Amino acid sequence: MIDELDSNPLPASYEVRLQSDPALGSAVDDLADALRGAAGVADVRYDRELIARISMAVTALRALVVLALVIAAALTVANVVRLAGHTRRAELEIMRLVGAPLAYVRGPFVVEGMLQGGVGAALALGMLWGGVRAGRVLLRFDDCDAAECHTGDVSPDRTVCHLAGGRLGGRFGGWHGRRTAHGSGLARGLTAPDGGPRLGITPRT
Repeated sequence: MIDELDSNPLPASYEVRLQSDPALGSAVDDLADALRGAAGVADVRYDRELIARISMAVTALRALVVLALVIAAALTVANVVRLAGHTRRAELEIMRLVGAPLAYVRGPFVVEGMLQGGVGAALALGMLWGGVRAGRVLLRFDDCDAAECHTGDVSPDRTVCHLAGGRLGGRFGGWHGRRTAHGSGLARGLTAPDGGPRLGITPRT
């Protein structure tokens, strides 16, 4: 069938692949507009609207996933802090009965939540960094173009933001866990069966 054709029915075309750099967005638009007006160019196919919609959808999905992970991490820290408060309820009752301020009682649990969030964020970043390095090593043994197999990198500014976010989420989880534990188990421990305070001491609020 190909031998029966007098000429190539498909027009000559070039496929241009640019570097995967987010800063090249406006430059790509300018390049496409310039090529459309160049001599000998019949058409330039650059689906900027489709790419923009896909980028917005990916960004929104990424934000939802990050929000879900942050909420899950905060709830996990809150449950751990509640369990820690339950195991130390006797010491907490004594501290409250002798007049310890509420912030002094909750403070160690908030610090514990911040430590858990920070350590969790550091471990996640370490695993991500190791995965990126391992991916780069594995791609060296495959027939893969560098422009097609860009694995990204863990930038220092994002590392600081992730660590700060982990500590902030852990702080919120520790505060919420200690607050709910105080409102349930600790409050019941300070209250006598008849509804009045034990030992005749009214705890501070």
